[in-house]
Amino acid sequence: MAIPAVLHRRLRAAVAGLCLLGASSLASAESLHLVTEAWPPLVDQQDGRPSGPLWSVTEAVFERMGYDSQLVFVPWKRALDLVARNRADAVVGAGKTKDRVRLFQYPDEPLANSETTLFSNRKEPVQFTDFDALAGKTIALSSGYSYTPEIWSAPGVTREEVRDIRSGLQMVALGRVDAFVANRQVGWYEANRLGLADKLTAFRQTADYRRLMADFSAPEAE
Repeated sequence: MAIPAVLHRRLRAAVAGLCLLGASSLASAESLHLVTEAWPPLVDQQDGRPSGPLWSVTEAVFERMGYDSQLVFVPWKRALDLVARNRADAVVGAGKTKDRVRLFQYPDEPLANSETTLFSNRKEPVQFTDFDALAGKTIALSSGYSYTPEIWSAPGVTREEVRDIRSGLQMVALGRVDAFVANRQVGWYEANRLGLADKLTAFRQTADYRRLMADFSAPEAE
């Protein structure tokens, strides 16, 4: 299998996956400038250095291919913009969407799969059976993230964009929105860190649950 052109031509890239085969054919190490948003526990910064399983895999893959890599944490929309304007080489953890493939090149093999879920308040849980069940609800979404098209087209839904996962979870806990759509592992990690886990519940039933998937990575069920 050939190494994706995005890696050895340093073209604009959103790294949601990498090919490991054929790495020995690359020349000497070259430094790559990578960007992402902190997404603990998958990718974060500890003691001034990138950490987390997503970063460990990414770094190991690039090392095997003969590349040095430097990761900088920035807000998500800025990360995508930097790569789109050739100010950075790749985004770590960007889900593949129709809009993004017009700008970015994706390798064939994903680094991970995302499990996106609907967080709601335990006192007033959202009973999600299909997207019609969201009618009349206010749903928080992270600015710049990719979501299944039904999230945007579901009738009667008020959508409110928030700057990050922390803000979305806090709004659910305070009753300012009915639900927040987020990666399940990252959402629960942040909820525990904020002391909100006992106030939240997450939908993961019915076949329509699978249609909420669009981003990236997955823990065990609640």
